[in-house]
Amino acid sequence: MSHPTPFEDSNQQSGLREGSPPQGPARSGFRSRKWIGLVAVLVVGIGIGMLLDRFLLPHRATGGWLWRDPIVTKENYAKIKQDMSSWEVDDILGSGVPGTEKGLIVDAQGRFKEWTRNGGDYNDVTGTIKEHDGKPKQEIRRDMVWRDGERAIIVTFLNDKVVARRNQNLDPK
Repeated sequence: MSHPTPFEDSNQQSGLREGSPPQGPARSGFRSRKWIGLVAVLVVGIGIGMLLDRFLLPHRATGGWLWRDPIVTKENYAKIKQDMSSWEVDDILGSGVPGTEKGLIVDAQGRFKEWTRNGGDYNDVTGTIKEHDGKPKQEIRRDMVWRDGERAIIVTFLNDKVVARRNQNLDPK
């Protein structure tokens, strides 16, 4: 016959204590309803947040018939100046889409890489320049495009500095 330890009493041995809520199926049913309610509130909240995000907040999408980019404006086009860095232009217009790129990099030993990129087409040539003057050289010319339907801003960078800009359909007709 086992004797209860000083920390046990006869009610604890039977699983019942005075003033405690009932254990077993009645209590677990209450807990599961509580969790189902919490999960339902969470799911409804996420759904409402997604609807608000989709229909009320402005977005800079990458395409589609609903795409409207408020950044492609005559006012922002006028802010772009000669010799601005690509970072400064990004601060005004956001990230653009790369258009064409043409580059040449030569190291001090005369080894070079020359490339062109136009959309998905990429061509490159590598080699060594004979009788090189020992001066490294880098010349990277890149067109970046910001588009809103038929309107566009195209900026040409040479070594990450603005050398030209042009626009399409920014003037209202």
